[in-house]
Amino acid sequence: MDGTVLDLAPGMTDGDINENVMRSWGKLHQIRAEVVREILRGRHLPDDGPDPHGLQLRGAWIVGRIDLDGITTPIRLQLSSCYLPDGLDGRNCVIPRLGLDGSVIASSSGHGEQGAVRLSGARIAGSLEMRGTTLTNEAGPALVADGLTVEGGAFLDGAFTASGHGELGAVRLVGARIVGQLFMRGATLTNEAGFALGASGVTVGGDGFLDGAFTASGHGELGAVNLAGARIGGLLVMRGATVTNKAGPALVADGATVGGDGFLDGGFTAIGQGEQGAVRLAGARIAGHLQMDAASVDRARTGAMWVVDGLTYDGYPSVGFDEWLVLLHSGTPAYRPQPYRQLAAAARAAGHDDDARRALIRQRDDQVKRGGLTRPAKAWARFTKFTLGYGYQPWRALLGVAVVLLAAVMIVFFTPGALAHTPGATACTRVEAFQIAVDMAIPLVSTSSGSSCHITATPSGQFVAWASVFLTFSGWALTALFAAGFTRAIRQP
Repeated sequence: MDGTVLDLAPGMTDGDINENVMRSWGKLHQIRAEVVREILRGRHLPDDGPDPHGLQLRGAWIVGRIDLDGITTPIRLQLSSCYLPDGLDGRNCVIPRLGLDGSVIASSSGHGEQGAVRLSGARIAGSLEMRGTTLTNEAGPALVADGLTVEGGAFLDGAFTASGHGELGAVRLVGARIVGQLFMRGATLTNEAGFALGASGVTVGGDGFLDGAFTASGHGELGAVNLAGARIGGLLVMRGATVTNKAGPALVADGATVGGDGFLDGGFTAIGQGEQGAVRLAGARIAGHLQMDAASVDRARTGAMWVVDGLTYDGYPSVGFDEWLVLLHSGTPAYRPQPYRQLAAAARAAGHDDDARRALIRQRDDQVKRGGLTRPAKAWARFTKFTLGYGYQPWRALLGVAVVLLAAVMIVFFTPGALAHTPGATACTRVEAFQIAVDMAIPLVSTSSGSSCHITATPSGQFVAWASVFLTFSGWALTALFAAGFTRAIRQP
C-alpha cells in the first residue's frame, strides 16, 4: 500500500459508473472485505508503515460486509465509486477519515436492522465523505450513525441517496457530534415506514445545509426529518428543500437550537398530515432571523400547519409582520399565547409599539375563537374589545364618551320645553343647555353649577330627566373603562 489509488475502472469516469455497471463487473474488480479489514488493522503493510494517504480504492466490488467494529486505525479509508452489496460495519471504530464518495452500498436482509452502513459510536478524526453515495436497505436503516463523532465535516451531498425501511429510519444521526459542517445539499432520503432523517440531539459545530434539491419522504408521527433537540452552531439552511410525510409532521425541530439564521424559504415545502402540524418548531430557539416564504403561510392556512409554541427568534420573520400574524391565527393547530407575545416583544424591541399592540389584540381574538373560554368570558372579552380593544386601545372608551355627549346635546337641544330658568320659566340659552348636556355625559365635571337653568316638570323635562340617568351611567361606565385600560388593569396576561 503506497498511498496511490488502486483504480480498477481506469477507462471509466465517475459519471459512467452506476449501479447497473457495478453489477456487471467481474472478478477483476472484486476485493474481499477481509482484506480491507486486515489492511486497516495494520497487516500487509510495508516496513516503513502506512502511507499518509491511506487505503484508496476506486471501481472495486467489495465481496462480503466490511467489518470495522471496534477497530482503531491510523489508516484512512477511501472507497470511491465502489460497490458494497453487503454494506459496512464501523461501530465504535476510530479512523482518521472515511470516504465513500460515489459508492453504492446495500444491505442484505440478514443485516437489515444493522443498516447498510453502521457507524454508531465511531470516531472519525477527519471528515466523513459520502458525496454521491447510494445506500439502500429494504429491511432497516440505510445509515446508522448514532453517537458518531466527526472531527471535521460530514458530506452527505452531491446526489447522496439513502433508502431505508422501518421505524429505525433511513439515515440516523441521533446524538451524533459533527465538529464542522453538515452538508446534505441535494440529498434524497426515503422511508415508507419511518422517518427519513433522524437527527434528534445531533450537535453540529458549524452550519447545517439541508437545501438545494434536498428531498426527504418519511412516514409516521416522528416526522420525515427529525431535528428535535438538535444544536446547530451556525445557520440552518433548508432553502428549496421538500419534506413530505403522509402520516405525521414533515419537519420536527422541537427544542432545537440554531446559532444563526434559520432559512425555510426559497421554495421550502413541507407537507404533513395530522394534528401535530406539518412543521414543528415548538420550543426551538433561533438566535438569528427566521427566513420563510409567503407560500408557507398559504399552505399553513390550507392544512400544512406550523407548531411554533415556545419558538424564539430575532426580529420579525422575513415573511413580514402581517403574514406571520396570519399564520399564527389561521395556520396553527391550536391557540397558544407565546407566539403572539414573542412577536409583540420583537415589535417593541424594534420600536414598533403599534405592531406590538396589534399582535396582542390578535392574540386575544384567537383566544376568544380557539382558547376554550366560557360563554360569559367570551361575552366579556367581546365587550372589552369593542370598548377598549382589550385594554390596548383605551381611546375607544373616550370615543364612547364623545358619543354619549353628542346624544346628550341632541336631547337637550331638540326637546322643546325641557329646560327653563326658575323662577320665571324663561327658556335657557344654548350655552346653558350645552352645560347641562356636559354634566349629564361626563362624570366629575360640573359646568352648570350656579346656573338657574334646570330641567322642568313638564313631560319634555321628565323625558330629559330619565335620559340623563342612562347617559350619566354610560358616561361613568365608559370613563371607568378608560381608566382601567389606561392603567392596564383590564388586560389579560
